[in-house]
Amino acid sequence: MKSESGEKKKLVFFVKPGLDNFLKDIVGELSVSYAVRTVYVTTNLKDIETHMNDADLCWFEWCDELLIHGSQLAIAKHKKVICRIHSYEVFTNYVRRVNWKVVDQVIFVAEHIRQYAVTHTPGLLREQTVVIPNGIKMEKHAFKERTEGFKIAHVGYINFKKGPMLLLHAFHAIHKKDSRYELYIAGTFQEPRYYLYFNQMIKELGLEKSVFIEGWQQDIDRWLEDKHYLLSSSVLESQHLSVMEAMAKGIKPLVHNFVGAKSIYSEEFVWSSIDELIDMVTKGSYDSHAYRGFVQDNYAFDVQMHKIRALVKKEMNQHHVYPVYYKGAQCKFFLPNQNDHIQRILAHGQKFYEEAMLADIEHRVPANSVIIDVGAYIGNHSVFFAKHCDSQVYSIEPNRESFDLLKKNLQLNQVEDRTMVWNMGLGKESGKASLESFSDQNLGMSKLNRDDEGLIHIETIDHLLADLHRVDVMKVDVEGMELDVLQGAEATLKKHCPLLYIETTTPEHHNQIAKYLKNIGYQSDRQFNATPTTLFIHRR
Repeated sequence: MKSESGEKKKLVFFVKPGLDNFLKDIVGELSVSYAVRTVYVTTNLKDIETHMNDADLCWFEWCDELLIHGSQLAIAKHKKVICRIHSYEVFTNYVRRVNWKVVDQVIFVAEHIRQYAVTHTPGLLREQTVVIPNGIKMEKHAFKERTEGFKIAHVGYINFKKGPMLLLHAFHAIHKKDSRYELYIAGTFQEPRYYLYFNQMIKELGLEKSVFIEGWQQDIDRWLEDKHYLLSSSVLESQHLSVMEAMAKGIKPLVHNFVGAKSIYSEEFVWSSIDELIDMVTKGSYDSHAYRGFVQDNYAFDVQMHKIRALVKKEMNQHHVYPVYYKGAQCKFFLPNQNDHIQRILAHGQKFYEEAMLADIEHRVPANSVIIDVGAYIGNHSVFFAKHCDSQVYSIEPNRESFDLLKKNLQLNQVEDRTMVWNMGLGKESGKASLESFSDQNLGMSKLNRDDEGLIHIETIDHLLADLHRVDVMKVDVEGMELDVLQGAEATLKKHCPLLYIETTTPEHHNQIAKYLKNIGYQSDRQFNATPTTLFIHRR
């Protein structure tokens, strides 16, 4: 993918040295389409800001100190940021120290890990997340059709997570059933207590000639070549890749029912009790093709890589897309012009423009209300009404540039089904107009002038929206033409008596509008915003 200048877009990966095992193949694949750099960060966290400045998209592998630091930087608000979480991170304090508002996508490798993280991590929203499992490169694992045998393998560090006590006692039960079974362990002890325990219990259980601890293996595929089973005793895993790698070779999996196991593996591969495990080994069927086929169908690298490519492409294409939050929920806005006053406020503040007024409207309207947004600009109010007020919204915006942004922002927030939009002006009678802009730094400051040769069509609300069965709120911000709009909506106002939020920029302007509205039963109630917007309520 190329930028507007024709150069490849820049993708930077941040990872600690030695923790890129799951990342190398992804980097290689994405290097075809992007200018990719992997930054190995040790203690000098300042390197993160330097490389973020030069990136179009920043990928943090693991949720650790690197992401915590990067998410606190001012530059993070203006960059696309992806984090991939595996499993251990969600049980640490790391996830609570991240500024999740600047992270655009969080990739989890398993649904049960995502569910725990979203439930227990303040600020992390489900709509920010996606599940893309780690992929298995099938060609890296030499397949061989096998039959039942007596060599049981266990792969991984020996620590609390891997259930070492269960491993030893589960194998002991199998061995009691048939002493020909042997346990081979490829891994090292991460704590001395497990080393001491294994030494003691192997002797106590009489397994000295049946348990072989062979240490960490550089070529695990070769080490597995003569094994018949892969035994997992873990209490929790994201996927347990060593099991899948063994399955790709045609080795039968024996997966303890760890948290999430049955959402990853077929139930025929999962055991909950030691009795079930013994039956799986001594009585169960053996089908090497089925084991490899399961991995091929569900976790092949190419399939997962396709999902990652699509995600990265989407985020790259959403340059200038910023999150905006209200009551912990996230919306997104396309804000390409940081010189524009309102776009700049949305992008930097990450909250809705004129939020106090919007909150007042939310408080006053029922669900399924109808709101007319006159002068909808780029959709700040319309998105809020559709998303947070659960309203049907009718949005009118005459400025074509603003109107295009309005439509894009409604699409980004998936509220097209709750909104109708018109690229036109509203007034007290139909006609034509031209647009006069007062500021290059505020697209919203544009005024319509009656012009028979103008390109902008003017309509009245009474004509345009005559068929509405109800109107609960009308918000009008049209740079001085508010009275014209109200006069063209008089029948609608008398029929539905909606709440009116009208921009009244000066005392004279306010008095003029208040006088007109008083004649049809309205009184001013309160004002909002830096540029005064008055709430008028019909006194029935």
